[in-house]
Amino acid sequence: PNMPLASSWCGYSITNNGGKTWKSNLLPGFPQDTSPDKATSPIRDMIQCADPVLAAAPPNATDPAQIYYGGLGQTKDVLNKVFVATFADPDDGTGALKYVRTIQIDVGKYSFQGQVLDKPAITVDPPSAGFPQGIVHFTYVVFDGKSASDFRTKVLYVRSTDGGRTFSKPVK
Repeated sequence: PNMPLASSWCGYSITNNGGKTWKSNLLPGFPQDTSPDKATSPIRDMIQCADPVLAAAPPNATDPAQIYYGGLGQTKDVLNKVFVATFADPDDGTGALKYVRTIQIDVGKYSFQGQVLDKPAITVDPPSAGFPQGIVHFTYVVFDGKSASDFRTKVLYVRSTDGGRTFSKPVK
């Protein structure tokens, strides 16, 4: 689509026939999105989306197979966000993923005087007796400092033990 307000947006492609054909879509929340999902997405104010990372979880007692889609983006106000979106694979033969939700993990200020969020990574532990929905692990780097010559970094970690419905507070 024509995206004059966005220089890039996160997308995904799906095949259900071994790669012969593909269906592509954009992560809900992009500037021209008119779907009901945009209204509830915490990334709907972003003008860019980048650095997508994916992890898959098998079905469990309460959820179908899940795809967790992490990424980052920037708003018009120069805020930087990291997020995790959840998609469900209903295994209904259509080969389509169902968008479930997006959770905003953290917000920074994209400048040398703020906190630049970058380098997302994600993985999932499969369901177990202690965690029937598995554990979603998400990390990202925060670059912060007072000037271009005074830049520090730290790696932050969050996790979800409820199928991506909620995430812990970031820890260093």
